[in-house]
Amino acid sequence: MEGVKGGQEFREEMRTKILHVKAQGPNDECNCTAYLKSANKLNKKEGEEEEGEEEEEEEEEEEEEEEEEEEEEEEEEEEEEEEEEEEEEEEEEEEEEEEEEEEEEEEEEQEEEEEEEEEGEEEEGKIGDLQENGGVVFKSSASVRFGI
Repeated sequence: MEGVKGGQEFREEMRTKILHVKAQGPNDECNCTAYLKSANKLNKKEGEEEEGEEEEEEEEEEEEEEEEEEEEEEEEEEEEEEEEEEEEEEEEEEEEEEEEEEEEEEEEEQEEEEEEEEEGEEEEGKIGDLQENGGVVFKSSASVRFGI
């Protein structure tokens, strides 16, 4: 409201006018009443405007708070999703490592079996050579195990 004085200024001005009017005499007292009435109307209007502004500000603040809460909830949900994804990735990595270890163990077992088969074939070959040559070979279980 441009051109309208603030409530405090207006009241001070009215007081000075009222004092001035009272100093002049009783005929101007009706003017004082008019001034007081207009001052009261202005105060009411300002009060209503201030209340309206306060209500609007309160509503805006509430909306801002709600938006902030929603944003916080969304951030929390995103964090939870990220944590779940990380956990899933870790589990997958662990499973892959376990599978790799199992594969390595299987490969080692196969290699050991192949080595044992080769050793067994070599032993049979030696025994067969000796039998062809007319010799008899007795092997203990220790000699078979240690390849003696």
